[in-house]
Amino acid sequence: MPALYTLTSTLEAVVTTTRAVLQLFLNPTSDAAESLQCTYLELRTTPRATTHMTRERYLAVVLDEVEMYPATWAALIVSVNHRMSDSDLEECSSLAIEMKNRGRRVVGIDVCGDPHSGDLQSFTQHLSRAKGTGLGLTVHIAESTNNTTEDSLAFLSCHPDRLGHATFLS
Repeated sequence: MPALYTLTSTLEAVVTTTRAVLQLFLNPTSDAAESLQCTYLELRTTPRATTHMTRERYLAVVLDEVEMYPATWAALIVSVNHRMSDSDLEECSSLAIEMKNRGRRVVGIDVCGDPHSGDLQSFTQHLSRAKGTGLGLTVHIAESTNNTTEDSLAFLSCHPDRLGHATFLS
């Protein structure tokens, strides 16, 4: 397990980390607005469950921090990893949809991780469902020469709004 996951295994740590990232980019370092690092930030995070929190609670505390800023400044993209089981993928995509439907500031789903892992058919099913609810969709495809055209086409069939990498898209 990466050290960052150990360091952010409690709700308090997730709040502290999320707040620090948002402040770094969105809080001016002086009185001038020109000192902002950016004018709009879509924070991307993968919901995690630990002995201290559920995925839903994890997303709720991250959104609490994101929503301290105006909607024109910050929003959340829920990322799902290729290594996730179908049930984890279902849970994360359903949480993103539910939170968006509750009026929380979830604007999209992002697919990340090793593209050679996971069940492609399961992924495209869940992604298409999320896309159908109005969530934006970002897919990382064709990141290396090892990625197949078939995999890229399968993800493109979900009609993503954004492509990550796509360096070796043919």
